[in-house]
Amino acid sequence: MAAVTLNPGAVNTQALATIHGNAKAAEYPDPSTWALQAVPYLLAITPAMNGQALSI
Repeated sequence: MAAVTLNPGAVNTQALATIHGNAKAAEYPDPSTWALQAVPYLLAITPAMNGQALSI
């Protein structure tokens, strides 16, 4: 088990589209696409990474 801070990056959600507009939000991955990249990364976090600041 480890405790890390995680910057998930930008994800194309309704909130992002509301803030930045649909055209800008479309430049980022949708949640399903983001998850395909993020989940393996998250599952690979080890105790050796404890305390690190990570970004996806």
